[in-house]
Amino acid sequence: MREEHKTIKQLIFELRESRNHHEQLQEQLSFASALNLIAETIISNHDTPIILESMAEIIGSTLRLDRTLIYDIDFAKHQLIGLSEWLNPNSPDLTPTKAIYSLDVFGDASLHMKNTRQWQESHVDDYNPHAYRDGSGDLLHKVMQIKSGLWYPFSFREQGYYCLTFNHVIHRRIWRKEEIEFIATAAHLVEIAVQKINFLTEQQQHKEALRLSEERFYKVFHYSPVSMTITSLKSREYIDANECCLNTHGYSRDEFIGSTALALNLWVDLEKRAKYYKELTERGFALNHEIESYKKSGEMFESLLSGVVIELNNEQCVLGTKTNITELRQYQRELSRLASLNLIGEMAAGIAHEIRNPMTTVRGFLQLLSEKEEYLSHIDFFTLMVSELDRANSLITEFLSLVKNKPIELKTQNLNSIIENLFPLIQSDAMITDKYVKLDLDRIENLLIDAKEMRQLILNLVRNGLEAMSPGGILTIKTHMENNTVVLIVKDQGKGIASNVIDKIGTPFFTTKDNGTGLGLATCYSIAARHNASINFDTGPTGSSFYACFNAC
Repeated sequence: MREEHKTIKQLIFELRESRNHHEQLQEQLSFASALNLIAETIISNHDTPIILESMAEIIGSTLRLDRTLIYDIDFAKHQLIGLSEWLNPNSPDLTPTKAIYSLDVFGDASLHMKNTRQWQESHVDDYNPHAYRDGSGDLLHKVMQIKSGLWYPFSFREQGYYCLTFNHVIHRRIWRKEEIEFIATAAHLVEIAVQKINFLTEQQQHKEALRLSEERFYKVFHYSPVSMTITSLKSREYIDANECCLNTHGYSRDEFIGSTALALNLWVDLEKRAKYYKELTERGFALNHEIESYKKSGEMFESLLSGVVIELNNEQCVLGTKTNITELRQYQRELSRLASLNLIGEMAAGIAHEIRNPMTTVRGFLQLLSEKEEYLSHIDFFTLMVSELDRANSLITEFLSLVKNKPIELKTQNLNSIIENLFPLIQSDAMITDKYVKLDLDRIENLLIDAKEMRQLILNLVRNGLEAMSPGGILTIKTHMENNTVVLIVKDQGKGIASNVIDKIGTPFFTTKDNGTGLGLATCYSIAARHNASINFDTGPTGSSFYACFNAC
């Protein structure tokens, strides 16, 4: 009887062992099938989201998890970046958690896995010590309601790694050795998938970069405002030319392409041509050769020719640019002429000082003679002559203000004080013409300035503003600080400056007034330049504002 009982117990044991063995085989087959499916997914797909989502689903469903995620742990960005997530459809009330998290929360646990390259787990009743230290334990187990979690790091790089993340929300889970081994093999396949994804991404980026490069070259070449050509270095024939080149030379595309510069008679000086091609051949490039070229019409123009040797379809070619500098040379000649005029002006300014002495003498004698009884009947003539002499003297004063190297006496002063001292005079000028002046002076820093020149600048700007307004208008004088800059603003309520004269504002002797000299604003610009300041303005139908900006002490 005992032997029979022993036999039954042995039989039960053997049956259990057989069942366990069968379950192990089933699990091994399940793991093998999952790994095979992962491999097929990697091979058959080229879409990054599909690959990662499929792998998360395969691993999660095989292990009967509630949630599976794949993260990119990026220490350079200080972030955990969710790449994919699978939620078990049989697990109720699961909330997606794939997102981008700061390493401020998961920093300690993430750094530990980076340093040890070991997987970590944490449970609702047994926090992982690193998750406890960085505060992620409460987030995972209390906020997200995760009963058990496992993190398996893989594919390490200098500034991060990837991580398979497994969550159990319904109940606590103990991870078996066989499951960890499966996860390790799956992680290896995921790493291969990541490498494939990175390779495909880089390949796509290279293709896109090449496409963009070709597109940029096409646009730069064909839409450039500079004449551009591609020429065979051997035959010298034009392979391509942009519209600017064709328009500059006056040829059609059919006439130009396939021909040479010699055949089209583009070169004026053949010695310069030889020098250009010699440099191209020896150095591989030639820069800024100043040449003369013919158009189809026979008209000649000056240009700067540059070229670089490139390889195109296994043939050495020259990418050439030709910039028409005919107008530039004309401008340079004009500037040279203006420089000569400036020299003459400086000389005239020197002579002007000598003219004032006899003018003062003439004015004194005119005033003296006007008081004699025999000339009283001609007092109007004397008054007119004295007035004209005063006007001439005023013009000389303004003219001298344009001299670049005029000596100035710089002292530390406050611009508000100068404005307040001038205000009675400004107000008097305004009241004569039934206009009003408003002061809006903020607290400003002191300036290193010449007080006389500042008074002249302010009066010129103010009088221009008053003259621009109709009776009843308000002129505002304002000061304020912008960073370390003192800004003076003179704002009028006139009709604004006409658009066709804006570019001429500040040019000596240019004026829109019937009796103006054109020296007022020019003087202001000269004063500003001597004080390392700047003058700008804006204008519109409701008036103009002039801004003088000075560096504070």
